[in-house]
Amino acid sequence: RKKIVRFADVLGLDLADVKTFLDEVPTVPKSAFEDLHGIEMSSSPVTESPIATVTVVTPQPEKILVILFQQPSVQPNFLDRVRENNVCLENAFVSDSSLFAISGFVRVKNIDFHKSVYIRYSIDNWRSFSDLQARYVPDSCDGFSDKFAFMLYAHTLNVGQRLEFAVRFHAAGAQYWDSNGGVNYAFECTTHGPPRTYVDPNIPASPVETWASFY
Repeated sequence: RKKIVRFADVLGLDLADVKTFLDEVPTVPKSAFEDLHGIEMSSSPVTESPIATVTVVTPQPEKILVILFQQPSVQPNFLDRVRENNVCLENAFVSDSSLFAISGFVRVKNIDFHKSVYIRYSIDNWRSFSDLQARYVPDSCDGFSDKFAFMLYAHTLNVGQRLEFAVRFHAAGAQYWDSNGGVNYAFECTTHGPPRTYVDPNIPASPVETWASFY
């Protein structure tokens, strides 16, 4: 069986079917929506979606702790204070700025073998306070005095708040205080200036890390 091929132009038809597309948004007739219920018809032209807005969040300034007192151990009357008051803060400093950790050492007069040292501190201007027991530093006795160590954490402070503390010493049935002459020792939380850290060159780093595990 032979196949016969006929072209459209032989039959009087066009070889190409040309369709023209207009560069505009087509209009959908309302009759196309007759089967849809609850849709409000609108003849408003189609608009593009608005550009999403981006909110830039400014990071909060980094908080730091600033010491508000001079280290007692560098004062010329430090040993006199220990003799007269039986107890004196030796030094306190920010040992870990990321954790807001404050390490400190206390010197007490060796008036009895059994002795204990407490740090009384407050973060709300003494409306409330807590007592932290300091730990004896091994081999720190020089015959005249003993040394105790403590560590406080001030990470809950807000900018402008202070951590204040005083030292309480118990020995031979009596108690003695070092409150920095009645004004207490203090660290302030702020965002201004570099943190003032104090490191005693005579204090090895490893014992501080060990004492931190107790608190």
